[in-house]
Parts: sequence; C-alpha cells; structure tokens
Amino acid sequence: MEQLKEHDCLVFRFPLDGRYLGWGFVRNGIRFDAPVNARMISDDIDALAQMAVEGGGITRLAAFIAEPLIANGKLVALFTQKPVTSETITSALEADAQVEIEPLEFYLCVRHRRELTPKVRAFSQFLTETLPERWRA
Repeated sequence: MEQLKEHDCLVFRFPLDGRYLGWGFVRNGIRFDAPVNARMISDDIDALAQMAVEGGGITRLAAFIAEPLIANGKLVALFTQKPVTSETITSALEADAQVEIEPLEFYLCVRHRRELTPKVRAFSQFLTETLPERWRA
C-alpha cells in the first residue's frame, strides 16, 4: 500500500479530537494503516466526496456517500470490501501479499444500562433493521 503515497489523498479528520481516519488494510491477518499523501484534510465527508468528484484526489468514503456517486459514474471504487472468512484468510496466506481493506465498524454506546431508554432502544432497532445486510457484521 506504499503506492498511496504517490497519489493525492483527501483525508477525513474527526471533528471532536482532530485525529485522522486511517486508511486501514489487512495483510495476512495483520492490520495496518497505509501511509498517504494528504492533499486536503477536512472534517466534512461531503466536501471530500465533492473534491474527489472534481478530480482533487482519492478519498475513503462511507458506503452511503460513495455508492450513489459510483452508480452515477462520478467515482470509481479503488478498493472493495470482501467479507473476511476462513477461505479469504487462507487465500491471503497463500498469496503471501494479498491485501484487503479494513472495514469501518460502528458501535452504539451508552454509559450505563439504565441509559438504554426506550428511545435509544428504538434507535438501535431502527439501525439494525434499516442498514443493508452487507453493512452488518
């Protein structure tokens, strides 16, 4: 993944703490962040998507942002997510250098069980029922 340093990358910065969203990959079962050449850094995913559409570089986008742009031919997927199974791990070991993109994970967190109010439970159930199957673990 050293090749990412040779491209202009549009990098997402978390607004709360200023950390960058890493470009995570898995090779032979080991997770790593690829080094990138950050041309632009933003905490606005829509701005990064628009910059990519305009030819400003490559970026890592959430599926709900990227999929419509890919379907319209405005963006091209460079890396695709394959489900990790014993078969993909075995083939990665056999290929010796096969790299897969690391999926982003999302969690619903509460400080204490008593904060799991009916509204929060309803929101959790809504997410579980409405997210596409391929986005769920």
